[in-house]
Amino acid sequence: TCFDNSGNEKWKFNTDGYVYSSPRLGPDGNLYFGSDDGYVFCLDTLDGTEIYKYRFNAEIRYPVDFSSDGTIFCLVGHPAPFSVMGALKSISNPKPPEWMVENTNFTKAPAISDNGIIILNSIDSVYAFNQEGQEIWNYDNEGDTLEVPVIFENTVFVASRNMLTALNLEDGSLIWKKPANGQYNDAPAIGLDKSVY
Repeated sequence: TCFDNSGNEKWKFNTDGYVYSSPRLGPDGNLYFGSDDGYVFCLDTLDGTEIYKYRFNAEIRYPVDFSSDGTIFCLVGHPAPFSVMGALKSISNPKPPEWMVENTNFTKAPAISDNGIIILNSIDSVYAFNQEGQEIWNYDNEGDTLEVPVIFENTVFVASRNMLTALNLEDGSLIWKKPANGQYNDAPAIGLDKSVY
């Protein structure tokens, strides 16, 4: 549903499944989101009309993300710890989906750096891929569930139940890690001075 800044409904778009995926505005100005009916939708933001959609064989429950050339990356499947896991898929409209990383069970939405490195978390590791689907590096987080990764400049920040970790974007080397005084349950925010909240 789209509302104007006074709270009035402008338009509504219905799918054939629940929508858990947060909507994202793409670099082309269109609106993108996934649905439990197995589609990633692209809508016109002015009136909510469907521009195109891509069909997959499982739910799309996390937000999509975009590379600088407009390629769309999403997790296909129900990415949740100890459940049916997600596989990374790329979409480049109007071409069909080009590649999928499916030998690893990812649990959170991807993060994409300005230079096109794709960061994903599984239950116990952090992975980096290039835009052709080739693995660049991985970091073993020793069996601790990881939240959505955050990229700031040349650093990847990942929060897990017991640890906050900073990794080098280019090679995955450890910069620092700090144990939680309790438990982290979501992604951190990064200030312009690199403070981590």
